This record gives sequence, C-alpha cells and structure tokens, in this order.
Amino acid sequence: MSQRIHFSYHFGPLAGVDGQGVPLYQPADQVFVRIDNINRPPHLHPEEDPTRHIPQENIRGLVLVDLDLFDFVEASFRKRKNGTTMSRELGYRVG
Repeated sequence: MSQRIHFSYHFGPLAGVDGQGVPLYQPADQVFVRIDNINRPPHLHPEEDPTRHIPQENIRGLVLVDLDLFDFVEASFRKRKNGTTMSRELGYRVG
C-alpha cells in the first residue's frame, strides 16, 4: 500500500506565469484555500490571510490528511458555481 508523504492543495486566482507557462507562486498570494504539510504537520491557509497556518487541532469538520484530491477539486467547482466559500463546500470551520 502506498502512503502520501507530502501534499499541497491550492485553489485561488493565478498570480502569473513564467516564460515557460509555469505558475508563479509566493506564500502571500491570494487563495480561496491552501491545505498542505510543507515544512510542518498538515495545516490550512485561509482566504482571509494566506500566510496564516491553521493547524488541524483548530479545524472542525475536516480531517486534512484524509482529504482526497478529487473531493477538493469537486468542492472548488461547487464554490465557483454557487459563489460560496471553500469552508462551506469542504464542510469545515475554524475554532
């Protein structure tokens, strides 16, 4: 059985691309949500402050390590279609 060691789900406006068409990225770029385990345990970056790291213990209704890529993509499509938030589409709250 395989195990996912690192992951990063990022949904937000594209800030720009380099000369080869690769997306440019800075940690403070606007996001609707970013969930990753880069350089620390799994955490969430909220839309209000993409530089903020919210650890799993402060998130209710969503287990970050169990989030499936396809569920994340489907939630992104619903957010665009319905004009809602990613927190609503993924079913989590902070607190």
